[in-house]
Amino acid sequence: MKNKFILSLICVLFSVMSYSQGAVVQGQPSTADKKEKTLEQKMEGTYMIIHTGNKVTELLTTDILLEIEKRREETKEIYYVYSQYITIKILPRSVITAPDFDPKKY
Repeated sequence: MKNKFILSLICVLFSVMSYSQGAVVQGQPSTADKKEKTLEQKMEGTYMIIHTGNKVTELLTTDILLEIEKRREETKEIYYVYSQYITIKILPRSVITAPDFDPKKY
């Protein structure tokens, strides 16, 4: 009798814990709801990768985005020579922050 009571109590406790964890998860906004832009999305259209090697393929990681932002100037367009075959055109902040800036135009 005592074992059945303890087993029933344990089942009830697990049910309550499971329900309460589900309620907490549902109450928090998911990352999709926040709609925060990633670094790639924020920088989209603010630089151009110019590849000059026909037969050469180079791998660029997202680390290059940090380097692009570090080299970006306020009013001057920069051409950053990344390698022998890749040059990156970096638009200035004044162009990017302009109200009529259209990333698809560049």
